[in-house]
Amino acid sequence: TGTVTSLFVDLVNWSRSSITPGAPAPLSSAAGETAGWEQRVGLLAGVFFVYGLGAFSGGVLSAHRPVLARTAPLIAVGLVVVNAAVRYRSRRP
Repeated sequence: TGTVTSLFVDLVNWSRSSITPGAPAPLSSAAGETAGWEQRVGLLAGVFFVYGLGAFSGGVLSAHRPVLARTAPLIAVGLVVVNAAVRYRSRRP
């Protein structure tokens, strides 16, 4: 819900700044760093889209391939662990 809330807060701030002449576009971010609102809204919308895509693909897998639906999260975590190990190993002196 935090992603959806942040997305709509930024969209409302953008709409208010476009109504008020001369008002600057919002530049705040959750991490305390500054970023353009276009980039922030785009990233939040992308995350929201990926959440929906994951839910959709999980539902399709559950309906048609229940065994794969149960093992897909395990495979994804395994890929992340292998990727992290390879990257960590390549950074060590």
